[in-house]
Amino acid sequence: MNISYDYNNLIHELHADVKEGLIDGNGTIRVERGETIIIGHKSYAPVVNYFYDTDDVEQLEEVNQERIQTVKVNELMIEMLTMNEIV
Repeated sequence: MNISYDYNNLIHELHADVKEGLIDGNGTIRVERGETIIIGHKSYAPVVNYFYDTDDVEQLEEVNQERIQTVKVNELMIEMLTMNEIV
């Protein structure tokens, strides 16, 4: 059994932020992951939000720090595109 997640909105937002120059497509950003989904022997913690600007610091302080990861933007996009397609 496969795990999938609807990332349509986040993919669109991230692509737009990169296109507008707000995020470096080859850089890193911080992501917030949600509760881990477990199906059979597979597990996945979906991305629920991303933070890239110093204005996001206040929002980051409100998030459980165990759910925050620093990831490469291009790897995040690949992950979301892949998980968005699995059915």
